[in-house]
Amino acid sequence: MFFEASEKKFELIIHLSEKSLLDLDNSFWHEVVHACNASILSEINNKYVKAFLLSESSLFVWHDRVVMITCGTTVLANAILKLIQLIDSEVIKSLIYQRKNEYNSRGQITSFMDDISELRNVFMGSSIRVGNLDEHHNFIFSFENNYQSDINDETLEVLLYHICPEVSHYFMNGNYSSEEIRGVLKLDEFFPDFIFDDFVFDPCGYSLNGINGSDYMTIHITPEESISYVSLETNLGSRFMKNLFSFVNIFMPKSFDIISFNNSVSNYKYDDYLLIQNTNYQLDSGYDIYFSQYTRINLSNQKVHLLT
Repeated sequence: MFFEASEKKFELIIHLSEKSLLDLDNSFWHEVVHACNASILSEINNKYVKAFLLSESSLFVWHDRVVMITCGTTVLANAILKLIQLIDSEVIKSLIYQRKNEYNSRGQITSFMDDISELRNVFMGSSIRVGNLDEHHNFIFSFENNYQSDINDETLEVLLYHICPEVSHYFMNGNYSSEEIRGVLKLDEFFPDFIFDDFVFDPCGYSLNGINGSDYMTIHITPEESISYVSLETNLGSRFMKNLFSFVNIFMPKSFDIISFNNSVSNYKYDDYLLIQNTNYQLDSGYDIYFSQYTRINLSNQKVHLLT
């Protein structure tokens, strides 16, 4: 059965003078998640952040902000609208809503234009597209209420398409444990001192959240060969860049995208990959958005290290 792995995401920031979002009961977040047709599977937390693993991706909550990522046919805009019903919309400093191009957009309940039509009933924001319309691209809707981002507020999103068939088959067979997958993904090397929470889906698929202090990361794997897709997101930003190609090389995708906030990725070159589009855009809030798409040059040159 087809599953749309391409993700939708929002980040919402509130005034710090208001009650901490971490003080809200988990029943509050269950209600928000349910509004977009998803559910909470599990949770890890520390004094800085709560990380919820969802039936469709992830939710992270800090004192002053929320990041929620969903896939499948979820209507993430409904979660935003539910959230602002439960808190005073006047306390919101910033909202950024992202939606990337889907494998099968006709299978979605709403389009990006449908979503922002609903959001504009509450937020007088603006929308842009990064990336070419006939290639990989992301739509972004943003609202700022006298908010300026900190230059150190970085986010890095890495999106992999059509992973190597041998790697796809490994994740399709289902004969592995969470510990084995964490080893394959080199999580202890890439994310030392993080604590992890993960879930192996039946018949296939894998999701993982990790936190360390206020830092977070999340990985989602949809391995079906014809629509295979892997995403990684973290606020480590430039601190993760030295590991980025090592992570990509685990999966050896036909192409991959990098979307970053406040961390330029335009000068990076990767063995066996060609940069085919590169875009930079600055939001009114001061966030510098960088979007890059890479495609594999030689598809026959694929040395599978994962299975050895």
